[in-house]
Amino acid sequence: MERIRLAVLTVAILLFSLLSITVIYESISAQNEEYSDKFLSEYMAYVYASRGDTFNVTIYWCPSTSTDFRAIVRVPMFKGWEKYNSSTINMGPNWYRELHIQIPVLMNHSAEFSNVPVDIEIIRGDVWSKYKVSLGNWSFEIENYSADLKVIAHNGKVFFFKNDTAFISYEIGLLNPTDQKIYLKNITYHGLPGVTTVAIACYNVTSPFDLPSVRKIDDIPSDRILTEKGCVISPGKRVFAVMYMEVQPSVSMFFIRPKIVYTIGNETKTMPGETLEFVKMTGRCGVGK
Repeated sequence: MERIRLAVLTVAILLFSLLSITVIYESISAQNEEYSDKFLSEYMAYVYASRGDTFNVTIYWCPSTSTDFRAIVRVPMFKGWEKYNSSTINMGPNWYRELHIQIPVLMNHSAEFSNVPVDIEIIRGDVWSKYKVSLGNWSFEIENYSADLKVIAHNGKVFFFKNDTAFISYEIGLLNPTDQKIYLKNITYHGLPGVTTVAIACYNVTSPFDLPSVRKIDDIPSDRILTEKGCVISPGKRVFAVMYMEVQPSVSMFFIRPKIVYTIGNETKTMPGETLEFVKMTGRCGVGK
């Protein structure tokens, strides 16, 4: 009888130990998940460019600790890489750090790339943490161009903090340095499911601060919407063009370097606009505030 009691007690102790170990393991796993380095990087992207162009793209990093660090970021497919330390990194919204990578355009023909890999190394003292993340899916439209217009200002980033449909704008200031009238005809991109242009408007203002507040489609001034004739930019003058866009909740991030279409004289020409990043941030990075 005593042996039976001992056996039952032993089994109970073993079960309790296993249960305790499981609870502790799950707690540690949850903490590791909560405090591991996290990255926002998976863009849908369209880039209009010529061979030899360069542009910058941002990976948003939530670090696991606020200690001093070094970081190395490589995009082997695009031959881009950067290195950072604690004093050279920018702080973005919601306490995310911004890892900027300059990408050279090395191809001489249009191409598409899926799940572009990124190698990230975070060095804290003697501890190296290595990560492989995706830069998303990228579509490049490669053409030769000669830009007659000069870009004088633009909004490069739009952050959205809700799981909802977003109504956003891409703003770009254009100067005509030539002695001829230039007509802005269109601003285009393609291959971004869930992202739609609802209107393009042209404003005769000299600063983005003079643009009207537009929070929904009905707020767009009807007399400013781009017509088939285009928006005239007189010699030595500037305008601000605004592309109003609707972004579906399924879209977390996208990146564009759009194509600007214009006419000068009897010739229709194209040039790239400046880049725009759309980033949805529904959670806050809680480290290193």
